[in-house]
Amino acid sequence: MKIRTGIVAFATAFTLGEQLHAQQAPPTPSDAKAKDIRRLLEVTGSGQLGLQIIDSLLDTQKKALPGVPEGFWQEFRASLKAEEFVELGVPIYDKYLSHQEIRGLLDFYQSPLGRKILEVQPLILQDSMAAGQRWGEGLAKKILERLREKGYGRQTRSQ
Repeated sequence: MKIRTGIVAFATAFTLGEQLHAQQAPPTPSDAKAKDIRRLLEVTGSGQLGLQIIDSLLDTQKKALPGVPEGFWQEFRASLKAEEFVELGVPIYDKYLSHQEIRGLLDFYQSPLGRKILEVQPLILQDSMAAGQRWGEGLAKKILERLREKGYGRQTRSQ
């Protein structure tokens, strides 16, 4: 009797575990949707953007680790492919966008206006970052001025 109860308990736990896992695991997109997501990420240059970020990171690492031979960095960089970044994006786009929305974005980014946005977006981002930096510097100055006006400018941490 104990063996039978143990088997039933195991089977029940296994079944419940499988059901919970199925509920927690994100659904995989259909082949057609996944293909369209990959195409969208290709059209928008997401994979290449990922590689540009890696290049920047590697430049930082090279400076931090000057004793590492250049050949190491070249070999490591050559092992990275844009497709890796695209594949990372597939389940994320699948999670937030319907197949119809993915197709709409593909249509947009393949239109003249969409291609224009892709062309100027890096420039917009660059100018926006510079404007944000200037704004932040001005804000920091205002904070310091206000602190001095209120008498906080000369205080030290020990006070």
